[in-house]
Amino acid sequence: MAETQNSLSLNGKQIKFSTSCIGKGSYGQVFAGMYAGRRVAVKKQTHEGCAKEVMLREIYILKALANELHHVHFLGCVVNVDGVYIVMEQLRMTVRDAIDGNHVFDRRLAVMQLLSGMHALHRRCLMHRDLTPSNVMLTDDNIVRIVDYGLASYTGRRCYTRQMVTLPYRPPEVLVGSAVYTEKIDVWSAGVIVYELATDALPFNVTSELQLQEAFLREWNVSSSSALLRVSESSPRLCNEVHGWFYRLLLKHMLLPTAHFRFSAHRLLQKVSLECAGMKRDRHEPIEESIARRET
Repeated sequence: MAETQNSLSLNGKQIKFSTSCIGKGSYGQVFAGMYAGRRVAVKKQTHEGCAKEVMLREIYILKALANELHHVHFLGCVVNVDGVYIVMEQLRMTVRDAIDGNHVFDRRLAVMQLLSGMHALHRRCLMHRDLTPSNVMLTDDNIVRIVDYGLASYTGRRCYTRQMVTLPYRPPEVLVGSAVYTEKIDVWSAGVIVYELATDALPFNVTSELQLQEAFLREWNVSSSSALLRVSESSPRLCNEVHGWFYRLLLKHMLLPTAHFRFSAHRLLQKVSLECAGMKRDRHEPIEESIARRET
C-alpha cells in the first residue's frame, strides 16, 4: 500500500512529503520530503502548539544562519491554514544515533565543527539553549550541522525562561532555577557532548533534577572556579597519550560550575589552534590536519 503524501508549493516548485513523522523538534514534527530534486526535511508547527512569536523567531534564526556551514540549511517556509511548514535540508543522522550505533566518524573534527557552529550562533547574539546530541546532526559526508532552534533566544536580556536545556546537558545555573544566564549555558551543554564523544557515556547519568544536583555536589567543589570534572579513567580516548590531550584541554575550560569562567566558543577554538600551532613547527597546515598529524 502506497504511503500517503502531502504537497505544498514553495517558490513555484512542489514539495511532496510523507505523513509519517521522522522526528520531533521543540515545537513541531518533522517529515521527510522531496523538493527541487533533493531530499528535504519539512517541520510542521501548528498554531495551537506554538506561539506566533516562537515561530517567527525560529524562522528568523534559520534565515540568519542559512549560509553557515555548521547549521542546518534553511530552504524556505510555507504558511498554511493548518500551520507553518519550515523546509530544510534532510540530514543523515543525529550524533546521538551515531554514538549509539557506533557509526565511524572523526569525533575530534566533529567537536571542532560543533564549536565553530556554536561560535557562529553566539557572534550573532543568539544562544541555542538546548544543545544535545539529538540536536546536532551529520550530513552524508559527516559534516556537523546544529538543528532545532525552537528554544533559541537572543542574548542580552535581563531574564529568561527557567528550566531550559534537556536534563543531562543542563548547566548548574539553570539547574538551580536562575532566570539570569548567558550563552555560556551552550558551552556547558557542548562540554557534556564533548565528554560523551570522548567516553561514550554521560558525565552524570541521571533521570531527575535532584539526582543531577546530588551528582554536582559529589563531583565538584562548587566554590572553585577551576574545578575540573572527574573524567573516566577507563576511557581510551581520554587516556590516549596521542590525542587524549584534545578532549582534556576542552573539558577543562567548558565544564566549569561558574559560568563566568567557562571559555567562549571563540576562545576554545583559539585555544586548540594555539596548541596545534605548537606542533606545526615551520610548516603551515589547517587545524584539522595538525590534530590528525599528532596521531602519527
